[in-house]
Amino acid sequence: MPEVAAGAEPARLLLHWSGEQEYDIAAPVCRGNRALSDEHLVFYNNGATPDGSVRLVTGYGDANACLMVDFDALPADADRLVIVAAADTGNHPAATTAGFAGPALILEPGADQAPAVVHPADGAGANTAMRLGRFDRDSAGDRDLTPALAGHPGGLHQAVLAHGLEVDDA
Repeated sequence: MPEVAAGAEPARLLLHWSGEQEYDIAAPVCRGNRALSDEHLVFYNNGATPDGSVRLVTGYGDANACLMVDFDALPADADRLVIVAAADTGNHPAATTAGFAGPALILEPGADQAPAVVHPADGAGANTAMRLGRFDRDSAGDRDLTPALAGHPGGLHQAVLAHGLEVDDA
C-alpha cells in the first residue's frame, strides 16, 4: 500500500463490497483496544463522534459506505480507529459475512495524494461481523492502515464488546 499522509483535511474512507446482503459499518475511536466512550462508536445509530472527527456519510458515489475522517481532529488520547462490517441481522436474521465478497477499503487522503487501496479477505459464514482493519497512530503521530481481520460470530454486539463498550441486550 502506498504511503499516505492522513491529515490537513478530512479523508474519505470508501468501502466497497459485492453481494446481495446488507452490511452496517461501525468505527470505534479507541485508545488501544478500548473505545474512548459510547459516543466514540460511529455507526448507523450514531453518525458522528462528538467532535465530528469521524462521520458516517451515505450516498457517496458508488461506495457501499463512506466514513469522513479528520485524522488531525481525532482526540489526543485516541491512538486507533477500527473499521468493522456487520451483517444486518435485525432485518435479515440468517445473514452472515459470507456474502461480504470482494471487499475493498479505499482511503482518499486529500489533495495531491494518491488513494490507498486495501483488499481484505472475504467474510466467513460463521461470523456476522468482522474487523476489516485499523488505523494506528505511530510515535511520530502518523496514521498507518493495517488490514486486521478478525471475525465475530456474535455480530456487531460482540465486536462492540470487544472494544470495551457496554451494550443493552434489550
